[in-house]
Amino acid sequence: MGLISIICPSCGGSIHVDQDRERWFCQFCGAEVIQEKQKIELSGKVSIDGIAKFSSLLERAFMFAEEEKFERAEEYFEKVLDIEPTNWKAYIGELLCETKTRKIDLLAANRTPLSSYTSFIRALKFSEGSDKEYLISLSEKNLDCIRKQQLKDQYLKELSLCERELQSKNDFVNKYKSNRKKSVAKITS
Repeated sequence: MGLISIICPSCGGSIHVDQDRERWFCQFCGAEVIQEKQKIELSGKVSIDGIAKFSSLLERAFMFAEEEKFERAEEYFEKVLDIEPTNWKAYIGELLCETKTRKIDLLAANRTPLSSYTSFIRALKFSEGSDKEYLISLSEKNLDCIRKQQLKDQYLKELSLCERELQSKNDFVNKYKSNRKKSVAKITS
């Protein structure tokens, strides 16, 4: 609650009034003084030197991801998306952070299909031309990698079953040999 100084429109007297109120009475002439609020609208572009451009923010974000500082990287990817919400690289960067992956090319080795991540879907949506082709190729490599891993897992599972079965047969053979030796020993004694 502060005081401001205004001029009475009727007598020109300078009066001190409470700035939080909208109506006063002039102490000199008794006229009612009403404060009119002004609304100012601005349009156009504002340019401020020294504000980071999204390209430098994006570069910094990828540097953080490469250093495995994923929380910091995500902050910078978000800043880029605040400036340019259709930046496909920032969405891929968010995917790097979500999957704890250092570089884009390494996403191909992810054990979950890239198409199941919202950030990948958005990156694909906002990319164009060769960038879109690159993301599609990355997704295909990812699916191939997943298939190969599934085959490897299946092979190892079957190998483990075979090893257990072989061990079981070896145990049976050894038990048979042991029993046979005992039988032969009884006969000879």
